Amino acid sequence: MSKSLSAAIAVLFVAPLAQAAINDVYPADYYPLDPGTQLFTLYSADRDVQLPHNNTLHMQTLAVRGSYMTELWGKTANVMVVLPWVKSSLELANGVEYQQNSAIADLRLGATIWPINDKIAERYLGLTATIIPPTGSYDKHRVLNAGENRWRALLTLGWQQTLAPKWVFELSQELAWYGDNTHHSSGLRYQQAATYAATS
Repeated sequence: MSKSLSAAIAVLFVAPLAQAAINDVYPADYYPLDPGTQLFTLYSADRDVQLPHNNTLHMQTLAVRGSYMTELWGKTANVMVVLPWVKSSLELANGVEYQQNSAIADLRLGATIWPINDKIAERYLGLTATIIPPTGSYDKHRVLNAGENRWRALLTLGWQQTLAPKWVFELSQELAWYGDNTHHSSGLRYQQAATYAATS
């Protein structure tokens, strides 16, 4: 298979796979801190994804999150801003690196409210609304982009329950909606239906 054809096939799978990061929930994300707390968190992740025809997508993500705990309608709440940086490369089956990209990804703006905040029973239920505007680096002539050139909105429900000392059960369910990318690398308008994800 030629280099250009292999890359063309791979690009059809790269865009949907970029959504996997939306569903990432880290340990203790739904543990509410006291109102007035300011927190800055640094996240790092590496991921290799096998694509059809033995192509491989390599991804490295570094994200800084700033959050502020407060109260809303008598419930613990927080507001947060997340700024991610992404480095990605597409390796073809013959070992040749077809393309590499390193840039700032789309900014994330979110807020969480905890309808259940029971520190005695150590159980917590949080509802998070997140807006992701198309602020990241994007070039329609590239297969790999840090930004997605479209709006996204997420609604996440997160549950955390302490089962025993050092044992915590966490479950999150998420609905995501996507705007259109009118300048997709395929040359067409890229549309995606709403998605649902559950992680534990």
